[in-house]
Amino acid sequence: MKYPKWFPYPSAWLKAISLLIYLGFCIRITLFWGVMGSGFSLSIIPAALGLVCPFLLIAVAHHILLGKEIAPHWLPRWASWKTALNAFIVSLISVGVAVAIVLPLALTEPAYFSIQTQTHWYTVISITVAAYLYHYDAWVRQRRLRRKLGV
Repeated sequence: MKYPKWFPYPSAWLKAISLLIYLGFCIRITLFWGVMGSGFSLSIIPAALGLVCPFLLIAVAHHILLGKEIAPHWLPRWASWKTALNAFIVSLISVGVAVAIVLPLALTEPAYFSIQTQTHWYTVISITVAAYLYHYDAWVRQRRLRRKLGV
């Protein structure tokens, strides 16, 4: 039995879940430091760092764990930056789609959508959209490889 082409591969689900867990962890840290700061300017700095730092860390971690060149070791190569940019785009799209679906439902029927229910649906939708985006990325890479090989 062949794996269905329309359903994301397990690797896509794993990437989506790990990305959103990592993003949630970074958001919690950012919110903590934003609350600790007093004043508007001090809460803007952690918010900006909270948006940029997770993806810089993804690029560095990808370079250290999967990088093939070691000189200079601290500077990520293009493939690592591409992975971080892909993670940033996937997270923006998946969060945007989840908010676009859950927010109108929460505003129209607030009695049925508690905070816990909203968080549950937001998480499920975000992970599903991210998995399909990673699946699409894998499909595009396979298609490019087949064209390059002439298959």
